[in-house]
Amino acid sequence: MTPPSPGLAFGEVTAEGEPLAPYVADSADPAIGQVAPTLTGIDPAGDPVTIDPGAEGPMVIAFVAHWCPHCQAEVPRLVDLADEAASSTG
Repeated sequence: MTPPSPGLAFGEVTAEGEPLAPYVADSADPAIGQVAPTLTGIDPAGDPVTIDPGAEGPMVIAFVAHWCPHCQAEVPRLVDLADEAASSTG
């Protein structure tokens, strides 16, 4: 991986795989059950990171902005939900 480009916080992210089917309002979501694309990029420490939902199983990927108060409120709730799910399965 290359270092982040000027103006980018952590570097570019690439997505590999089949795109999710488009959502059409007022119908069943055709993307349900599809495997999300693999994401590859750079983490805040400058290390390469890959998120591969097809290999790692079901997961939630949340795209948030560190400056957004709504995102800041959402992240702890997502962490709590993940902790609850992990403790109930094992």
